[in-house]
Amino acid sequence: MTRSSETHDSPAWTKPGARWIAWMCWPMLGLWLGVMIWRAVEGPVGQALYPALMSVFFASLLIRNEANRRAARH
Repeated sequence: MTRSSETHDSPAWTKPGARWIAWMCWPMLGLWLGVMIWRAVEGPVGQALYPALMSVFFASLLIRNEANRRAARH
């Protein structure tokens, strides 16, 4: 299979630092923080471990996305 000599420019929404990632991650972060607090209040604190890990995951995605957006501006 031969490759085309033309360069392919990917859409902006697929590049690192795209705005849709923040639109998706902020609500998910809020949801997981709420679940974590709810589980910590209602039962043993150990039940809040998974929501805490998911909160850290979505927070790290937001931080990385913002870093990519700042790097793209400079």
